[in-house]
Amino acid sequence: MIVKTEAVVLRAMKYRESSKIVSFYTKDFGMLSGIVKGARRAKNPFGSSLEPMSHVSLIVYKKPNRELQTVTQCETIRSLRRLSEDLEKMSVAMSMIELVSLVAHEEENLPLFLLLVKSLEDIDETTGNPAMIGWYFHLRLMTILGFQPKFDRCGGCHQPMVAVGRPLKFDVSKGAPVCESCSSNSGSLVSVSPSVFDMLSRLNSGEQIQHAQSRAFDVRMKEELESFLRTYLRFHVPGIRMLRSEKVFSQILTPA
Repeated sequence: MIVKTEAVVLRAMKYRESSKIVSFYTKDFGMLSGIVKGARRAKNPFGSSLEPMSHVSLIVYKKPNRELQTVTQCETIRSLRRLSEDLEKMSVAMSMIELVSLVAHEEENLPLFLLLVKSLEDIDETTGNPAMIGWYFHLRLMTILGFQPKFDRCGGCHQPMVAVGRPLKFDVSKGAPVCESCSSNSGSLVSVSPSVFDMLSRLNSGEQIQHAQSRAFDVRMKEELESFLRTYLRFHVPGIRMLRSEKVFSQILTPA
């Protein structure tokens, strides 16, 4: 069966003398891996469309119950050149596609596909800090996977919660902060500073990303926020490993 779909390239590896095995996240089939014959030849029709982070149009000869499909055509839908020209943008974009490769399945998930494409486009276009878009992506991903965190009410008594002048306790098992009265009945607590709690709350409530990017944050705040997102994700997706892209880019982007 010959099918056509949109996809984002997740990773590619050499295969034999002239071909590649490429992993895609597709609009219609979820995760899909395929052999692209002749992709490594000097003269090939694929150009840069097989590079990770590319948004492409695919034509695939697809057979049921086959691990590797045959990709017959791959064309770039929209060039996102800035992603590969800016290390900070590349860092955020690579962590997003790696995360999708770890949590996605071989089934259609249109909200996840649209989120990934839109987030890559936003990073490519932004003149602000791309980290904000990455954090927003993580929160929306959690919603799509079914364990969206809440920040407005206590996870125990459901009373309104607001950032105050001291750290708050967040129960990752409940997916919500807890007040002092309820914290004694919680066993999976993470301390969150007022500034990080406020940022997470704003992003999670759907504050436009353009506005969120203008908000100031320092290195300590960035590290705390990203640590919270990793902890929350690992609690709800057991066995998920630390992203390799985060390790690599943290070494490259850390000042000497």
